[in-house]
This record gives sequence, C-alpha cells and structure tokens, in this order.
Amino acid sequence: MFELTGGCRANTIHYTANNQIVAAGELVLMDAGCECHGYTSDITRTWPVSGTTTLSASLLTCLVGSVVTVLVYY
Repeated sequence: MFELTGGCRANTIHYTANNQIVAAGELVLMDAGCECHGYTSDITRTWPVSGTTTLSASLLTCLVGSVVTVLVYY
C-alpha cells in the first residue's frame, strides 16, 4: 500500500483522491506499508513542497526526534 497526499488533504487518514496539485507552502505526506510472510511494516514521512521548512517546523521536528529518542532508548 502506498499513499501520497498534500496540504489540508493530508489530515484525512487513507486519503484516496490523489489527483490534486500541491502548492508551495504545503506539506506532502507519504504513507507506505507492506506485508511479507506475516510481518507488517509501515512508514510515514512528511516534507515541504518547496524543499525548505520554517523555523517553527524545524524546531518541532527536532523536538519530536528528541522524544522518539527518549522513548526508544529508555
């Protein structure tokens, strides 16, 4: 399964009408999953259409990464 969406449409889980154009200032959300011999996996990634993020988005990304690190190693 592979899903790609952007902008306000990324707020809808399993968005299926993937025929809109994403604009500068919006984020693209990619969600991909797989299953192989009973093992399932999923990955979700988000990135800005323009290729650059705002300062607040960068700080939030750093904060979330720090929380993930604490949860994984403690």
